[in-house]
Amino acid sequence: MFDLFGRIVAVFDTPAGMAILGLAVLAFAGLFIAVFWDTIRIPRRDDVDGGSAEIAPPPLMAPELVHREADEGWIYDRPHLVRNGVLLGLGILCVVVGAMFVQSLGDSPTRIADDRAVAPGVDTRDAAAAPDRQLPPNPPLRTVGNSTVSGLLGSSKGHINLCREEGSLAELYVETCAGDAAVRFDLLRFTVGDQFVLRPTWREAAPTFVGSNSHAAPFTFSEAVDFATPETMTPQSYDGFLVIGVGEPGDAQAREEALRDFAIAKLSGGDRSECETSQRVYSMSAGFNEKPIEALKQQRAMVADLRKRARRDAKARAELPDAEERLAAMELMIVEKPAPIVVGISTDPLSSDPDQDMMRAAREFVRRYADELQIDVSSVALRSMPVCARGEASL
Repeated sequence: MFDLFGRIVAVFDTPAGMAILGLAVLAFAGLFIAVFWDTIRIPRRDDVDGGSAEIAPPPLMAPELVHREADEGWIYDRPHLVRNGVLLGLGILCVVVGAMFVQSLGDSPTRIADDRAVAPGVDTRDAAAAPDRQLPPNPPLRTVGNSTVSGLLGSSKGHINLCREEGSLAELYVETCAGDAAVRFDLLRFTVGDQFVLRPTWREAAPTFVGSNSHAAPFTFSEAVDFATPETMTPQSYDGFLVIGVGEPGDAQAREEALRDFAIAKLSGGDRSECETSQRVYSMSAGFNEKPIEALKQQRAMVADLRKRARRDAKARAELPDAEERLAAMELMIVEKPAPIVVGISTDPLSSDPDQDMMRAAREFVRRYADELQIDVSSVALRSMPVCARGEASL
């Protein structure tokens, strides 16, 4: 309906539409004058005969005393010179407007041909010899993960980086632009069989033991365990993986090596010497940051207190929904024990040095989101290892 109304309005933006609209207005004015000319000149007054009456008002007892001249008809005996003159003027105006419109339609092809012709006084002798000038092609688009990021536009003063940083850890993905390179990080989950692992945490018994809320007993990294993207993301292949072992210095290093070896085994198919993938695994160890746990405990205590007071306090009932929402967000992001961290990395397919881009972006990612990941890092010491052993010496 709105599209039809828009098309109707667009018609009157053209010269033809404006001409037709003007003719319609003039025709309506002429019709109005022709129909109502006599009506508007009919007298609107009462004619009262002379005489006396004993009672008042006379029309009740002697209705013949008062009557309207219009009841007998109004005779206009003068010629309709003014009306006919107005109608004739409107007709002449319609003819003139229509003639101008028809003439403009006839001149359109000639005007277009004149515009295409060379203006007088312009020297065209060297026109044929002049080379064709073409605009530079559009910059290529580079796809990072599920998003499309435009490349760099060259200019005389440098370049303009069109890479945009998006996402957050709450959304389980982050896109960075470290060093003008578009790199995306996805927080991955574990699956055991076909079941997602809920809130995995390291167990102190061994560096490869992982417990969770969805498994009664801890599990180790085996063939049944795999990486998986969260339900809100589309599964995809990654150019690299970032694994972080979290805990005390000795435990963190062992957990880092366990995660790195597990990632290489899963990506290479179990044999590094026979695979051909170009994926890389970046690993590091870090301490565990317990400060957010205290904030989580305080929020839980606040929500418990508001729930008690909400039974008799209207202010507490109004504050309770927001407090519960903050608590749910904190419980989703904050872990109370060190947890294994695995991040999938996607880089620009047009990059000339993907390894360097991913290494630089991974360092920036760890520095920026260390607090949200609940890790303590004094220096980001990343170690890079190719998934496949072919050409490892040259790298």
